[in-house]
Amino acid sequence: MVTAYLGIGSNQNRSHNIRAALQWLEHRYDSLQTSPVYESEPVGVECERFYNLVVAMQTEQPLAELHDSLRQLEQQQGRCRNTDDPCHSLDVDILLYGDVVGTVGGIVLPRPEILSNAYVLKPMSDLAPELTHPEVEKTYKELWQEYNRPQKLWPVEIN
Repeated sequence: MVTAYLGIGSNQNRSHNIRAALQWLEHRYDSLQTSPVYESEPVGVECERFYNLVVAMQTEQPLAELHDSLRQLEQQQGRCRNTDDPCHSLDVDILLYGDVVGTVGGIVLPRPEILSNAYVLKPMSDLAPELTHPEVEKTYKELWQEYNRPQKLWPVEIN
């Protein structure tokens, strides 16, 4: 079994899409743990605010198979990756996959936006504060405490 961390986001029908993603994951993977859900302003695009969270789970799927499964989940929720539209019904990204570091089958691990975006780093620090980022060798709690970029986010309850 491998522990995988996923970043999940939506800015269209947000509560519905986040709940649907969590239900889908709960039916397929073991030991699902979730961070709080945060609402955030979009970064670098013009669109509605996002809901984001991080999920930790156990899987026996190889990385490429997990990636393909998550793309199917996105597609089921109406995500079209063949467009420049910054709005996402559902976005599910593999942030960490066990101790894998580097590019594997086009997937960069750990995912770079963990360090650059508050909407990924804050939920990551909530869910796994003592876990160490494999490249910068600091805990996610330490990384969040040092984070100083002007990105607004706030916790929300999804219905």
